[in-house]
Amino acid sequence: MTVQLPPAAWRPPTVVAQIWQRVPGGMPLTLASSSVPHGCGAYRTAARAPGRRVQPPAAHHPGAAGGGGGPGCGTRVAHPAAAAAASYGGVLREAAVSLEELRGKDEPVFTGAAGFTVGSLEMALGRYDDALRHLREARDLADRVGGDWLAAGARVQLGILAVLRGRLDEARALLDEGLDLSLAARSTPVVTLCLAGYAQLAFADGDPDRAALLEGAAEGLRRRVGLPAWPHLRRVEADLVARVRHRLGGSRFDQVFSAGSGLTQRDAVAVVRDQRGTDTHRP
Repeated sequence: MTVQLPPAAWRPPTVVAQIWQRVPGGMPLTLASSSVPHGCGAYRTAARAPGRRVQPPAAHHPGAAGGGGGPGCGTRVAHPAAAAAASYGGVLREAAVSLEELRGKDEPVFTGAAGFTVGSLEMALGRYDDALRHLREARDLADRVGGDWLAAGARVQLGILAVLRGRLDEARALLDEGLDLSLAARSTPVVTLCLAGYAQLAFADGDPDRAALLEGAAEGLRRRVGLPAWPHLRRVEADLVARVRHRLGGSRFDQVFSAGSGLTQRDAVAVVRDQRGTDTHRP
């Protein structure tokens, strides 16, 4: 099924949103806030104002009751792993058809947005080689037309994918680029995605305290802005939380995660940019 939109609705987030609405758990953060202009006062306030600390998540794990989503899935109904995979596969097929149709037109922004969606879904399904190809396509198209959220989001997704593929140096460079672009675009949703990506990288790099702190920061910022976690990364984040909790122990994990959830966006970014972040912000 190809997404058809009237000319007035031809905005990249709208194109992708119509596909993401069929994903278990709803749209990703970027799309849920796509109607809010970059730099909107409410989002700037939410990003900068200190928020109350977020209760650390329970020991989620993929497939567990209530664990179909990671931290940030709130009270949404969990989807069994098999049903979620089937739903993702169906949405991926629709997105791929839309992507192929857009490639035949001179619509680089819309094509990039569709490629971003296809690559994100492929990453969720473990199809890493295909995801790499489509996310690179999205990044290159965004760079060509000077995209903001798409250029940032594609790099962050590529960075998270690099962590999952064990390519940590590549992941760090991509996440750094994505963070700079998301801050320049004042895209709080993509900043939260960056923080979650850096949490993945920290754990893979052998620093579970930093991972817990940054995952807490991502979750705290999401809740203050009022947005859920990205649907296709909930299981990835749930797995990270379970592994970090196991490594640190429940009490230590809860302490560090809670400290992270109280960080402002500015402080969370400072942790990312400071190699001594886990020492400086250690509770």
